[in-house]
Amino acid sequence: MARKRRTPQGRVTPKGTRPEDVPRRREIESATQLHLRMLSEDALRFSEELSDIDDADVHVSRLIGCGIATDWYRDGVSAGAALAHARSNPGPAGAVIAAALASYGPHGIRDQARGVLDRHVADGVAVPEWATKLGMAEPVRAVKIRDEWDEHWQLFIEYARPDGSRHELSFGVHPFCLGVLYGFSLQSAIADKDRNLEPGHSLEELSLAHARAILEPGLEQFDQALRDLAASEGWDGDCDDADWDDAEMRSLVGQRMQLLPAGAEDDDVGSADADLDISGIVEFVAQPLALGEHVHELRDLMRSVAAFSQVCRDRDVYHWTPLRVETFVALWLPSHGWLCDECQETHEHPPYEEWFSTVESAFPRWLRFVAQRHHSSEEWLEANLAAARSSLRMMRLQATGSLGRLRVGAGAAG
Repeated sequence: MARKRRTPQGRVTPKGTRPEDVPRRREIESATQLHLRMLSEDALRFSEELSDIDDADVHVSRLIGCGIATDWYRDGVSAGAALAHARSNPGPAGAVIAAALASYGPHGIRDQARGVLDRHVADGVAVPEWATKLGMAEPVRAVKIRDEWDEHWQLFIEYARPDGSRHELSFGVHPFCLGVLYGFSLQSAIADKDRNLEPGHSLEELSLAHARAILEPGLEQFDQALRDLAASEGWDGDCDDADWDDAEMRSLVGQRMQLLPAGAEDDDVGSADADLDISGIVEFVAQPLALGEHVHELRDLMRSVAAFSQVCRDRDVYHWTPLRVETFVALWLPSHGWLCDECQETHEHPPYEEWFSTVESAFPRWLRFVAQRHHSSEEWLEANLAAARSSLRMMRLQATGSLGRLRVGAGAAG
């Protein structure tokens, strides 16, 4: 057999690289260089403009939040590339990048970044005074502000710096969306007496371990929301309190959380993996139907009750408040009221009279059932029933354009 002749051009691609990979590699390299240039520009600007340590903490942590690839945000440059860039640029920008990585970068690279920062300082680089103080704080105390129904939570965790100054990290804990955190902020600490509480709201002090027990699962849900954002190019529509500005502060929040003692549990934040207690639902469905209720529609409703409880911060299927009632009827049922047997996904329930009459009768009956089961006060039950009445009227009106009854059997699915 004749031997194939060698082409005179020689190798034109790196060994092991397909020709079609070359443009992609160049694109990645170009994107990396662009990220590093933007990182350097921001770092240099911060070194020149920032003087307050609280402001520096927030802004520099955003270098990580919007510039470095992490477990929750994949679009930035790798931490290793950023560290190599900081090492090879012995100036204020390189020092600030190293300081950001040392305090807020991935754990596996923080010590190396601290060494790069120390080397720049030893070499006489003009390093901002705050660069060596980033992230230095000791937790002091924590307080929670809650509404009268214990649904809306705002936490304030106070920290002390080595110079004695104090600041606080604040954030909200969503009553739904699995208790995801939102509204991150860092500011100078203020006295409890100076907090402007809304009517019906109260303030309670938490142990630092208790604060972490609330923060940690909420931050895990926040990270998942960021991953979902990357996958879908948008926040989950049910979680409209989420904000991209919070993503930029994610590294700072995580670092401050790690300073808190671990070991406590929060009974008001259920585990996402915990089994749902549906014994009461089974008992309720087994009761005789009331006038106007239909068995298949009742089962659809109670499946929705169970599914909705699983996305609440407090996943107790028997815990209902006016806010939870309104959210379930106004937001959850219209979008998730029907579990499709074919695709096993939830959809809008077909709007026929048997559905509306069942929900309008059975849901208030369910609220009375759980109130009796858990010995809720009469005031609590009446508030829930009032919220149910107004929300159910609005649900019918929005679905049909009328408050009147539909013809029974029109469009009903067997």
